[in-house]
Amino acid sequence: MTDWISLKDQLPPENSGKFLVTNNMNGRNAGGGMSHVWTVGSVHLDDGEQAGQYCAYEGYLKLWGLTHWAAITPLEAGKDPA
Repeated sequence: MTDWISLKDQLPPENSGKFLVTNNMNGRNAGGGMSHVWTVGSVHLDDGEQAGQYCAYEGYLKLWGLTHWAAITPLEAGKDPA
């Protein structure tokens, strides 16, 4: 199970590599799994159109209104944890 941390409580460590972010902890897909989840390398407080909201970029896509982050574990990355 993924341990989600509020961005208001704690930001991801700098230079921690990629991590998961979400802007909707209650979002679910048709199979019941969590949706609105992206893999990013950094987050920041926006000073533009979404001022005061946590934002990130995934390629050309700007993700905004981010609320939580989680570390990517070896199992989630598709690797054997042993």
